[in-house]
Amino acid sequence: MEAIESIKYLNRDTYANPTAFSRDPASRRKALKNLSFRVPLRPWVKFVYLYLIKRGFLDGRAGLTYCVLQSIYEYMIVLKIQEIRRRERGLPV
Repeated sequence: MEAIESIKYLNRDTYANPTAFSRDPASRRKALKNLSFRVPLRPWVKFVYLYLIKRGFLDGRAGLTYCVLQSIYEYMIVLKIQEIRRRERGLPV
């Protein structure tokens, strides 16, 4: 489901999204999430963000486990996006 929404956004021609600087938290969150689909190494970025910036290391093993699981989830989304794109091009999965 999330991979399909990601592909819809990635297939758009526009890259700039003025709502990323909006005061409305809901539209800002959606714009930043759509922008995150274009970030290279997204699973690693998510891990570093959660573990270091959000200080997941303070929770010990539970924090590490949570951060690793979140980054694995992001990696699965990336793989699903690649799979859908290969099917659209008629290539073997």
